[in-house]
Amino acid sequence: MLGLKNALVIGGAVATGFAGSANAAELLDYVAAAQYTLSQYNLVVYGDVDSTSEAEGRTFIGGNLKGASSNWNINGVTGGEAGLTVVGNLTGNAKQAKGAIKIGGNAETQINNGSSLQIGGTSVGQNGSYAANLGSSFTQGLIDQRNSITSSLNAFSSVLSTLTATAGSSFSNGTFATGGAANVINISTADLNNLSNANISVGGGTTIINVSGKNLSLASSINFNGGEGIASKVIWNFYEADTIDFGSKKWYGTVLAPKAEGHNGNYILGSAVFSSLLSRGEFHIPSASSNFDGDLTGFTPLTKPPVVHGAVPEPATWAMMIAGFGLVGGAMRRRPAAEKLAA
Repeated sequence: MLGLKNALVIGGAVATGFAGSANAAELLDYVAAAQYTLSQYNLVVYGDVDSTSEAEGRTFIGGNLKGASSNWNINGVTGGEAGLTVVGNLTGNAKQAKGAIKIGGNAETQINNGSSLQIGGTSVGQNGSYAANLGSSFTQGLIDQRNSITSSLNAFSSVLSTLTATAGSSFSNGTFATGGAANVINISTADLNNLSNANISVGGGTTIINVSGKNLSLASSINFNGGEGIASKVIWNFYEADTIDFGSKKWYGTVLAPKAEGHNGNYILGSAVFSSLLSRGEFHIPSASSNFDGDLTGFTPLTKPPVVHGAVPEPATWAMMIAGFGLVGGAMRRRPAAEKLAA
């Protein structure tokens, strides 16, 4: 699979890359970038994380990591991106992390067990060897990585939300059912908030569950049945959500909530994306080294340009439009965080 620097291509590079292929089944580059991110990271948070818990796989934090003791990449997943990346500062109690560790700001507390530790700003004394005061170019590289990740994931979530429910896929009385290789179910946060039992059966196919609404707060009595087998194939796209509160309940599948403040008190089995996070629960990976690994090539309009006014735009035009939407939306959301980091 492509490295992150090569995969996260935006703007003109997106258009150029997609224009080079006449194959309608080829993913747009921002989709490929988003899928790469979801496969690499157990957890992605655009802004700050306050955690007292753990993530089994790799984590990317676009703001600060604070809170009491916490543990990152505890399964020691290797062969890809850093085990823990924090674009901002590291504060609170000491942390534990395996694999490469990158801190863009200052390390105001110790972080242990990493194979390497690079710090853009200042650092307290660390156990073992480490490199601090790496300077603005190192930090800027992490900021650029964050901006590319957020742009592609924002565009990905937005376009997933436009998918039409597929024949043979349904939701009724808490039961999710699908019938093909590429399935779409559209529901609301109210549907989930009112559930006492969630039963899901998706076979071997990839399933997108688009969830409209601003706030999710699960009932303490909800039971999620059949989730273990679907965790790496399902994306729950909370494209409108401002808050996602899983309470004390476990959840299965990728959680894509790029605008939302997340809260969890149990575990999520699968990749997760939030705007910010208060974590008192865990993030688990479906297998020893993977997160989302579903096949996205069967979804429309992800696999071909849409019809506009009776004509199909050139692939380069459509890719440029999508990239532009992602860049504009990402820039609007990133400005406060960037200003905070610069301060």
